[in-house]
Amino acid sequence: MTSKDESVYSELGVRTIINARGTNTVLGGSRFSEKVLAAMQEANTAHVDMEDLLVKSGEKIARLVGAEAAFPTSGAFAGLVVSAAGIMTGTDREKIMNLPRTKGMKNEFLLQKNMRYMFDRCIEVPGAKLKLIGDQHGASSQTLSDSIGPKTAGLLYPVHLASNEGAIPLASALSIAHEKGIAVLVDSAFQLYPLDHFRSLITSGADLLAFSSKYMGGPNSVGFICGKKEYVDAAASNSFLAYERPGTFSVGRGYKLDRHEITALIAVIEEWLDMDHDNRIKTMEMHLQVIAERVSDLPNVTIEEVAAAPGKPPWPQLLVHIDENKLGKTAQQIEQALIDGEPSIWINGGGTATNLHKNSLIIRAIDFAEGDDQIVAERLRRCLLYTSDAADERSSVDLGGRRIIK
Repeated sequence: MTSKDESVYSELGVRTIINARGTNTVLGGSRFSEKVLAAMQEANTAHVDMEDLLVKSGEKIARLVGAEAAFPTSGAFAGLVVSAAGIMTGTDREKIMNLPRTKGMKNEFLLQKNMRYMFDRCIEVPGAKLKLIGDQHGASSQTLSDSIGPKTAGLLYPVHLASNEGAIPLASALSIAHEKGIAVLVDSAFQLYPLDHFRSLITSGADLLAFSSKYMGGPNSVGFICGKKEYVDAAASNSFLAYERPGTFSVGRGYKLDRHEITALIAVIEEWLDMDHDNRIKTMEMHLQVIAERVSDLPNVTIEEVAAAPGKPPWPQLLVHIDENKLGKTAQQIEQALIDGEPSIWINGGGTATNLHKNSLIIRAIDFAEGDDQIVAERLRRCLLYTSDAADERSSVDLGGRRIIK
């Protein structure tokens, strides 16, 4: 048992960190609100028929977000997997049983080559084949139309990449795909802000969209799909619970949810839709400003503040661009020094999460506790000033059990 003076993490020997990277899978997702924790605690008081819970919660989500139908999933990736499966199988039990063997099915998904990304593999998990169209400069509407053949099941559209040079806009892609009789599956995992952008995607005519709850402050392991009822029903027929039905060994069995996560998802969506997002963003911007002011006067450093915007993750960011040659160390080295220091601070450095900012540090203040901004500011300044983050440990003060270098 954990003692009063020992946290569950310290008992395990797991180091806690200051999260300046943001809502991130490898850092355990979000910090839950009291409402979300209360929903999970209430769910723990009784058992329910999980199929009843999934159906009713899907209906509730659809009403909340303005979709024809919806269904909870164990994150956006799982949502994309069961969605791709459903597009190929419909509700045909024999086809569902055969996955990931797709012989005899329409099993190709198109993807614009300049939209390739780390999660397009989700299409291949249930046995579909990914077919790239166009080139690194984009694809034309005619290319998309000509690429749709007898084996084409659908089009994968990662909407966060819609601004890539030469990319076919979503509206055009939808029009062409539907004219040719194929479905469009939209990866919209973090397309949640502003709310009118979120809702516009849901009402865009896309057949299926996948969202993640962690970007709304929900569990790391929960998300939902929504869209046209026939496709949502088909995706649900490939879900984890479908595996429990006699004669239906669905490919989604490994993407299990429990009742606590599903009730948390409802609470998260309700909070997100009712939230004062101007205040949410203003609070994060104030934290980032503390950091920006502390390092903006340093040589070889340029500060860039990036506002939250449609198509981007729902938070502002602080970019600290560095001249690596003049500074004598790389962004990745600075990132590692912050991780290795005390307390451990995680940011994105040197293209950890993106290839767009290889000489930059990316800082997000989504889940800061009181005083975290000051700690990050001081440690970052020190890393940008000294050759080694371990230098001059004598110059430090204690703040709430954590050491700040001055």
